[in-house]
Amino acid sequence: MFESFGLAAEVLSDDRELFDCLPIVLPPGWRPPNGTPTAARFGLMRGGTITLDGAEVARTDGDRSATLVVLGSTVREHLALYAPAHVFIHAGVVCVCGLAIVIPGSSRSGKTTLVAELVRAGATYYSDEYTVVDVDGMIHAYPKPLSIRFDPNRRGVPVPVSDARIGTEPIRAGLIVVTSYEESAAWRPVACTQGEGALALLQHTVAARSSPGRALAAARQLTRDARVIAGARGEASLAAQALQFAKVAADHNIDL
Repeated sequence: MFESFGLAAEVLSDDRELFDCLPIVLPPGWRPPNGTPTAARFGLMRGGTITLDGAEVARTDGDRSATLVVLGSTVREHLALYAPAHVFIHAGVVCVCGLAIVIPGSSRSGKTTLVAELVRAGATYYSDEYTVVDVDGMIHAYPKPLSIRFDPNRRGVPVPVSDARIGTEPIRAGLIVVTSYEESAAWRPVACTQGEGALALLQHTVAARSSPGRALAAARQLTRDARVIAGARGEASLAAQALQFAKVAADHNIDL
């Protein structure tokens, strides 16, 4: 049994080896529940079947590593959809100069690679998967182990991040970066309106359809005091260097 962001759940398995591996695939920052009613029951079967409240939701070929990866993704997606007091947005996030750089994007858009390069360049790591926003627009750390995946059903290649470089305190957004990887693209972002930034965030908000009011409020909160830029990028290392400058420019009201 575990609790994360106010949602309590349990995972059962008929395989001791898989069961013993569960802590490494549960959501970042999970803890034992403290009286919170269990909202979901996941099953992890040795044949590769994954269930939610008794119904099959995923199946693998039985490979243990792949099964654990799919279970972790299933649990995190459920949390992102049903967390009672937080809005989850598919977006990488790092902290530079005390404020967040938020990079919304779908899987395989290149956001994890860009987050990794920003961390290598000195940024504080918050998440490569979800930007987690509370009712006041503060971003909470969701530090899933940083890794770059080349196969969605396999564990990624780890990117080491020291504990000192992992965020712990809630922060506000300072820069929203709407981008995706395009081979050989030059990094020439353009400034966008706050409305355009909010729309980009909404497109990647997990509960946008089930809780549109909460989703819209979170997007507005994030863009309220942040600059928004958009443009395709090429190599992540070059974009990361430019974004470090862009954040400093925003802090000092320098035109990009």
